[in-house]
Amino acid sequence: MKFRTITLMTALLAVLGLFANSPARALDDEQELSGSVEKKLTDLIARYYEYKDQSSYLNMEKAMKEIRGALADAAKKWRIDIESEDEALQYINAYVPAMNLFAKYDSKIKSGKLEEGELDDGPKFHIHLPKTYKGRSVRKMEDFIPVIVDIRPAGEDAQAWFEKHWDKQPVLDEAALLLPTPPEDGEWDTDEGLANLLTPLGSLSWDQVAFDQDRMFLCGSGKTAAAAARIAARFSDRFAGCLLRSGGTDQDYYAPNLARIAVFAAEESPLVKAVEAKQGNVTKGKVEGEALEKWVTETKRIRYPEKISGVVSSLAWSDAVWLKVREFSVTPEADKPDTYPQFQASLDREANKIKVDCKGISKFYFRLNDAVLDLKKEIVVEINGQEAFKKKVERNVDEMLDTAWLTGERARLWTRMIEVNVPADTSKPK
Repeated sequence: MKFRTITLMTALLAVLGLFANSPARALDDEQELSGSVEKKLTDLIARYYEYKDQSSYLNMEKAMKEIRGALADAAKKWRIDIESEDEALQYINAYVPAMNLFAKYDSKIKSGKLEEGELDDGPKFHIHLPKTYKGRSVRKMEDFIPVIVDIRPAGEDAQAWFEKHWDKQPVLDEAALLLPTPPEDGEWDTDEGLANLLTPLGSLSWDQVAFDQDRMFLCGSGKTAAAAARIAARFSDRFAGCLLRSGGTDQDYYAPNLARIAVFAAEESPLVKAVEAKQGNVTKGKVEGEALEKWVTETKRIRYPEKISGVVSSLAWSDAVWLKVREFSVTPEADKPDTYPQFQASLDREANKIKVDCKGISKFYFRLNDAVLDLKKEIVVEINGQEAFKKKVERNVDEMLDTAWLTGERARLWTRMIEVNVPADTSKPK
């Protein structure tokens, strides 16, 4: 069975990088769109992305004008005064359903069995959907399902792997299983391996299978456990958790990154201990049976964490939810973790401030919305004890839609992005 590759995935591989442990308080999270406004907005978003896929810019402008009209309708329903339509984006979580339900999810994949698929200009994969999956009947966010992406060693047949490790596992009554094709050299954290893994996941989740973006999990076993941990740490924006069914890794320098997401490990290892030391969410035990089913169905990523820390070895892997490292002030040396730039960042919502302590970094990129900070007020960014940014910023629906198109992310919605330089006398490690 062949599937269309979404053109945004080329960009996705370049921009995805990478949660933290204390829950974030989303502002006005209880607000929802009325049924009529949500339906209208859902249809308009579908139309906008169809025109965008066709590079039909005049029609995109018309659709955007209508989208802003729908935002004005939302503001009226909520009885809030706005000076521009984009101000209605202050209730950001209310727009998540419309941003996910615009797609038809008509992949025609048969449920209840392992199916082989192939992107029209991309890698092959195998996928198993629960028998209860609704496909084209998806109408609400509760219909979206978790997905486990299991990376297997090179040379292992997909059907044999499925029968040995997954057949009869109760978690597959609730979650999808995606088996990407192993790269020829068996190295998953290379360009080929990441393309084989991320391209099917991104293309399928965009408009073909209703994956819950807050419940995507990466799994590794034996030889692939270390690779799964490294990739999950690098792409913790994408995954809610990492499953280590057997095996482990002695490397622990990227524990701060892996601590942003949940970890379910069958075996103790230096990395697991290091994640625990960073107060990470770690579950230990056999990664199978009812325990696995419960963990997958109940574990969700924190959309907007209050605290984030990270170690960055490459700008290609520098995304961390609401911040991204844009420039280094030092050059990291390969396989020398003590030379890698680091950061610790937090949200002070009372002061409407982002605080960052870092070394080896000269520029950040911050993603904002009203679940991160209150955009009705002035935003302050303090880096290494010095005020680096102080300004009121405007929400922008164009930016929200285009960022979702670029990254494939539609549960975390960003309405404004800003670049901030690290004060020059504080950017280099002491």
